[in-house]
Amino acid sequence: MSSQSSVPAINGAVPHRTAHVSGRRDRIWVTGLVISVCFQIALLVLLNAYPERIGVLISADDPASFVPLLGPEFRLAVPWLNAWLGLALALSFVHLSTRRWTSTTRWADLGLNAFGCAILWHMATAGPLVAASPAWTTAGRPLLQVGPAVVSVLTLSFEVGLWVIFGIAVLTTGLKFLKLLASL
Repeated sequence: MSSQSSVPAINGAVPHRTAHVSGRRDRIWVTGLVISVCFQIALLVLLNAYPERIGVLISADDPASFVPLLGPEFRLAVPWLNAWLGLALALSFVHLSTRRWTSTTRWADLGLNAFGCAILWHMATAGPLVAASPAWTTAGRPLLQVGPAVVSVLTLSFEVGLWVIFGIAVLTTGLKFLKLLASL
């Protein structure tokens, strides 16, 4: 006689085996979550306190050759990114306190991912996020003389990157949604 036969089954499932399988899947990886929280906080600080520090250093020998990249269209997305990061931090702190996924946190995570997809869509369609600053064409500074072709390549690269990230985000959000529907 097996040990499973002595355990009463509920709806055809053995309770202790079901709890073990779902318990392992529902656990939170605390180290990864703490690393994620640190990155979220660093991104919040960078976007809000030092947005002009996001750019390219043309020459390591000349700190004055730093060129900021973000344009006004990107700055319009910062409040939305702040809201998304704030909600992501809140969800992370809930996970740190419970150390488990629950049905509520899974739906909240799905909503947060959908909100992130909407922000990415807005950013990808809002216009060029890379600014062609007048400092890029400063006379007498050959390292900073960037032509329109380079600016358009940077802008295109940034936009293609956003669309790729958007596609991956939509795909993963869709898969999470399907998994949640299957678990109902």
